[in-house]
Parts: sequence; structure tokens; C-alpha cells
Amino acid sequence: MPTLINSLNELRDELLDDQEPIESQDDLGIAIQVQLNFGRLTDFVKNELSELSPIQKIFYDALVYSETIFELYSEIAFDGLESIFYNKTGNDIDKLRTVLHDNKSPISELFDKAYSLVDELFDIKPNENWVMRNLDKNPYETLSDDVINSIESIANQIYEMQNQVDRLAFEKALNMARQTS
Repeated sequence: MPTLINSLNELRDELLDDQEPIESQDDLGIAIQVQLNFGRLTDFVKNELSELSPIQKIFYDALVYSETIFELYSEIAFDGLESIFYNKTGNDIDKLRTVLHDNKSPISELFDKAYSLVDELFDIKPNENWVMRNLDKNPYETLSDDVINSIESIANQIYEMQNQVDRLAFEKALNMARQTS
């Protein structure tokens, strides 16, 4: 895996490339995955984060937000919003919520609302996901029709905001790339 600083520099250069710049949130999400060999920015260890200058740290945080938004919308599109709550550990869900809150994402409250609907039903645990604890169960049998309908409604609202959320995440990363160049 490349070093964090090298990865940030490569992503900055791709964002600011005069010939073929990254021009959308989707392209940035894919570029992050390719740059990190399908790893995650948050996989870097704390000592690498401490080596970043303050402006590089802000750029890193902007890219983490962009990566989170890209993954969130991908997961909702492929498996549905509810799948996040049974496929991810409580720690992973908390990290996602923290990134949304810290970046004042317009979908933060909606995501929290969905979380509150399933938290107790899936008995979300820090280091385990529901599926691994319940290999013989169907997660949809755990949810009532009312909860499923509510989550679908929230997912639709989150989807309606995708263009706005994508634009904000991309612009934040692009602006920070400009400041680090």
C-alpha cells in the first residue's frame, strides 16, 4: 500500500490535472479506490496521520468524507440502506455517522433516523455485525413492515439529495486540493 502522503499527493494531482481532471464525486470515489488498491483512507495508521501538515490533514478529511459518501450511496444502491446496519459492525457505523456529523452532511439526520429505527432490532454491537452473529437468520424477518417502509422512505430522501451531497463532497475535496498545491 502506498504511503498516505504519496496517496494524497497523487489524488491532489489527479483533481487538479489540466488535461484530464477528476470532474465528479463518482470519479473521485473510484480514483480513491484505485489509488489505494481498494483499501480505505482510514486504513492508514495514526502515525502516518501525525506526519501530515495541517492543510494536508484537512485535505485528508475532505477525501475521507468524499470516500464515505461514495461508499454510502453505492451500498444503498446495491443492497439498500438497511443493509448497512446488518452488514457493518457498530464501530463501522459509528465512524460513518461521525464523518457525516463532522462534515455537517445534509443526510446526517436522515441516517441517524434510520439508525434509531434498527439499533435495538439488530442489537448493533461494536465489533460484530448482525449477519455474523445470526448466520441462520434473515435480517428482513427481524424488521416489521412499518420499519422496512420507514427505512425505504428515508433511503428515498437520501437518494433525492444525492446530487447536492455529491457536489458538496466533491467541491470540498477539490477546494482543499487547490490549497495544498
